[in-house]
Amino acid sequence: MGLDFVESYWCRIKFFPVDSQIKCYLKDLSYYYQESLIILDKQQVLTQLKQFLTELINLVVNQGYISLQDRDEFIKPAFVQS
Repeated sequence: MGLDFVESYWCRIKFFPVDSQIKCYLKDLSYYYQESLIILDKQQVLTQLKQFLTELINLVVNQGYISLQDRDEFIKPAFVQS
């Protein structure tokens, strides 16, 4: 799984789950290409991504881009326990 910040395209983040950890590759695509590997706790990453998603989707609702019903349908799969 990866996150691309395409608008500015300065950074790419890729996540690879390995047991109870997540390998996180950060690629700096600015003037100097640089890649870093960071090992993270899987549960901490999931918690932070859920928090980010919640804050982002609430901002989208508050700005009037989507309805509360659309928000609930979109965000529900992210909070299903696996």
